[in-house]
Amino acid sequence: MKINRHYVTSPSEIVTIEMGVPYEYRQKCIEEIYNIGDHMNNTTNVKAIMTSYYLWDHSDFFNPLLNFITKIVTKLGYFNDNFSYKLDNAWGSIYKSNTGAVPHNHLPQLVSFVYYLKYTNESSQLVFNQANFTLQPKEDLLVVFPAHLVHSVPNQEHNNRAIIAGNYRAI
Repeated sequence: MKINRHYVTSPSEIVTIEMGVPYEYRQKCIEEIYNIGDHMNNTTNVKAIMTSYYLWDHSDFFNPLLNFITKIVTKLGYFNDNFSYKLDNAWGSIYKSNTGAVPHNHLPQLVSFVYYLKYTNESSQLVFNQANFTLQPKEDLLVVFPAHLVHSVPNQEHNNRAIIAGNYRAI
């Protein structure tokens, strides 16, 4: 048996959306994440404060935002307009000094997102490692991307990044 590997570039779309979520709600989300606390203790790809993968089990405060993001992801029609999407998991993370996320993807999920509750110019960028693409996020920005894209967050130098992230599967 002879196996050949062919590395190809395939079009992938990364979508950014300015959400218009009020500042006060975003601040309350950050407080809720702090109240929930770190459930993962750096055992995942995220090397920062991270809730469990089921944010809605800890607080229903996030449900309006997660429902809004689900409507957007469904409307984007990633891969096929006939898919419906189910939120499979979502978590909150707070990045402080010397924290980041190692390169990873979210397979076997189909679509992933990250929503920036807090972000400053001193925050680390979102790096899509194999796609040779770096994104400079900002507060109140939603980033939606195919779950197979390898991405990372270089270690931060300051305490200034808070996000909600998650994954969808097709149903």
